[in-house]
Amino acid sequence: MKKAKILENLSLKILAVFISILLWLIVINVSDPVSDTSYSDIPLTVVNADSITSQGKVYDITSDDTVSISVSAKRSILDSLGKDNFKAIVDLSQYNENTGLVPVRIESNKYNDQIDSMKSKTENVAVSVEDKLAKQFVITPVITGEPEEGYVTGDVTTAENIIRISGAQSVVSAIKKVTAEVSVAGLSNSINTSVDLRLYDENGDLIKDTNLTKNISTVAVSVQILATKELPLKFNYSGEPAEGYCVSGELTSDVESVMVAGRASVLSSMSVLEVAAAAVNVDGMSQTTKVPVTIARYLPEGISLIDRK
Repeated sequence: MKKAKILENLSLKILAVFISILLWLIVINVSDPVSDTSYSDIPLTVVNADSITSQGKVYDITSDDTVSISVSAKRSILDSLGKDNFKAIVDLSQYNENTGLVPVRIESNKYNDQIDSMKSKTENVAVSVEDKLAKQFVITPVITGEPEEGYVTGDVTTAENIIRISGAQSVVSAIKKVTAEVSVAGLSNSINTSVDLRLYDENGDLIKDTNLTKNISTVAVSVQILATKELPLKFNYSGEPAEGYCVSGELTSDVESVMVAGRASVLSSMSVLEVAAAAVNVDGMSQTTKVPVTIARYLPEGISLIDRK
């Protein structure tokens, strides 16, 4: 009897159960619906780079190094996710030599199995692959600016004078000059400093390539700053003129004074630049004679001639 009652209106009861389940699903989805969201500036993460580098080649991602992604999941899942939970993977083992493209794969480190979909809005990135070239270059120190008035630049030395650079053949072969540039504007004292090395092509244009490998990227540079002073010249002579002749009066020169450079402490004690007697030898002379003298050969140690401006 009870069984008969259970079977009464069975179709209506089944329909009621179906409607109940449907309503439950609707309520669940209304309260926690599947939604979409986007994230921008997801950095590209390169994997399996050795599939290219093991062949003696180098690669460069020539398109943007970030991508935007779209993610689809339930609202409760999306609310607990953020930009840092996603990676944009560029697997170089999937590099297509014909197109130069590599597909972008998106991965999540959270709720990976509960995300309906996640994909990059940029499906592929362009990758340039070239033969690798390694080369050595001489480091050239370059001084810019002018020291304080009354001072000049002296010796310039670098701690290292050679740099080794490797990278894409087209880039490395374009490098014609490597410089260590130091400004001495307004200086009155010697300096020791560390500067970034700069790479230039044959047109003097700066080469900027972050994919180059360098054994050093900076170098220590020492720049000597010297004081200047104008000093009158005084000449002495050696030897004896011809019999019956003598040297009368002081020796004169076409150049009466010279500009010299040296340490300020040394120059402060000098009021005249006396040229050694060996510079002018009057042995056997019987008339007034002009004698060429190379002043630089007779300068005191630590003193150098500078050009007048």
